[in-house]
Amino acid sequence: MSYIIRVLDSSLYSRFIHLLSSYYGVLLELKYDWDWRKLHSSQRKRLQYRVAQRKFREKTKARKQSTFSGT
Repeated sequence: MSYIIRVLDSSLYSRFIHLLSSYYGVLLELKYDWDWRKLHSSQRKRLQYRVAQRKFREKTKARKQSTFSGT
């Protein structure tokens, strides 16, 4: 019985994390010193992928702005 509750709890927890991360981008990763061990490995990879994507977008945006401004 406790196993079923634990499974339900973890699925609700993962849905909650997914909702938060989809609404607020990677706000969790930025604002809080996140305990990565609590996250499932797929969720951890997904968040790390989002962080990498965001950083890449910021770099390309900065590069485009610098080329358009003629510097």
